[in-house]
Amino acid sequence: MGGRYVPGAAERTLEYALLGQHQGVVGLGLGGSETNAPPEPFAHVFKEAKAAGLLSVPHAGEGEGAPSVWGAIDALQADRIGHGVRAAEDEKLIAVLAERQIPLEINPTSNIYLKFYPAYDSHPLPLLDQAGVIVTVNTDDPPLFNTTLGQEYQLLIDHFGYSLAEVARIARNAFQISGAEPELKSGWLAAFDQWVAKNLPA
Repeated sequence: MGGRYVPGAAERTLEYALLGQHQGVVGLGLGGSETNAPPEPFAHVFKEAKAAGLLSVPHAGEGEGAPSVWGAIDALQADRIGHGVRAAEDEKLIAVLAERQIPLEINPTSNIYLKFYPAYDSHPLPLLDQAGVIVTVNTDDPPLFNTTLGQEYQLLIDHFGYSLAEVARIARNAFQISGAEPELKSGWLAAFDQWVAKNLPA
């Protein structure tokens, strides 16, 4: 789903998502422009989605500020949030994200390209990470922003000063917050941990 709430459209999207559960659909998202399109009108749709076992995975806090993230948490009961970087503008919100362990899917290259931040040295990913918020790095739209997931991880080293061990920790978060079935997720995490132990310096 995306953009402003249009009666009927969101409900139909939910119907399709529920029909797709047996084919691997695990969550309901909310994307598009955040301008004049707050999360709150979609609350009833996300409530029904969660009751049916879908994750709530809206985008918020990119084009709009911290209130957008509060809306995703309070109205949509977000299990994780796409973008969410503008949460850095609200200390109380940062604390809530950290306390409730609500992950943020952060897209550094996209944020710079779209001029939400003028340069990497002003990007809040390290601040959010150091505050205890679960963060991952993502590509958003690789062809549009001319990036790859590997390049986004390299940014952690080149622009944010992360060590390889810290990069591995961020990468592990992605497995941890996925909507995969518990047994599948456990297998991925075990394999990842084994790879890290074998290939990265202690």
